[in-house]
Amino acid sequence: MLDRPGRSVGTMKVAVLGTGIMGQGVAGTLLREGFDVTVWNRTRSKAEPLAGAGAVVVDTARQAVAGADVVVTVLFDGDAVLEVLDYAADATGPDAVWVQASTIGEADTARVVRTADEHGLRLVEAMMLGTKKPAATGKLVMLAAGDGALLDAVRPERTRHQAPWATGRSGACVVCCRNGVRERSR
Repeated sequence: MLDRPGRSVGTMKVAVLGTGIMGQGVAGTLLREGFDVTVWNRTRSKAEPLAGAGAVVVDTARQAVAGADVVVTVLFDGDAVLEVLDYAADATGPDAVWVQASTIGEADTARVVRTADEHGLRLVEAMMLGTKKPAATGKLVMLAAGDGALLDAVRPERTRHQAPWATGRSGACVVCCRNGVRERSR
């Protein structure tokens, strides 16, 4: 089950929703690290190159999230995130964790949090710091906020190490680098 910290990389199923510039990099890094990755994009041709690296490419967001332990959204804007949440939420299992990594701003983040709560989703907010090259090379810095147990659930044991401290308004915040995570609770 996902609520057990230290999940191994090879057994964690990750769905990446959105394979634009950043989503391609995130999915590619997860594949290189040994994760089981399913990808979806509104324009399927943008997701197809990831099939050669081992990703399963599907036609709908619902197909992508079915059976996923972790769902990562890397979509265009808040409206796109909300549309996908509403469409695909009931296709996930009860232990799945949604990691919202789209750049959407504070107002849309509040809407996403409300919508996730309405659907009973377990949500982590994650802000990516970096551009195309860091995404493609696994060197993004990610600020993630959410329940501490959920943060533990979405990171496999081998990725933990000491990273710089961060703070966040959600109570628990971590700085996630390619090689690790350190958590701080207020």
